[in-house]
Amino acid sequence: MSDLRGNLIRLAHANPELRKDLIPLLKQANPIRHWKLKKGVAHIRYRIESGGKRLLVLISYRGNKDRVLISDLAQELTYVENEAKGTAKTLSSLMSQGSLGLQTFSMDSVEAEFDSKYPILVRHSSYYEIFDGKEETVRGMMENLMGASELKR
Repeated sequence: MSDLRGNLIRLAHANPELRKDLIPLLKQANPIRHWKLKKGVAHIRYRIESGGKRLLVLISYRGNKDRVLISDLAQELTYVENEAKGTAKTLSSLMSQGSLGLQTFSMDSVEAEFDSKYPILVRHSSYYEIFDGKEETVRGMMENLMGASELKR
């Protein structure tokens, strides 16, 4: 996440009266949209589980080419892994700074699989404990600040 985006998020958190002006800017600048990808597309999704007590965040990357050079794919997957881990770290910081919750698990790496629908699918998961009464705030942060969409069961 860029320093500018992080600063905007901190500003919106500290100044609720500015949120209506800052949130549209942050929606345009969601972290995944600015990843420099050539061989695929990335998404961030979330699901609130356990009666509003736990947040699952899933960052995924899908290859969109039938054929790619291994060196190009390896470079892009390394980039995706670094960005996914950075996004999880930023989210952990936002959760703790905003007294919304705590990270309970984050993958040390990304998992990749090959299948017939997509040449490659990569996932990074992280979990967070949500503090009591913070479910809707977390939902708003995920959608408005992180540009995430909700995972359906």
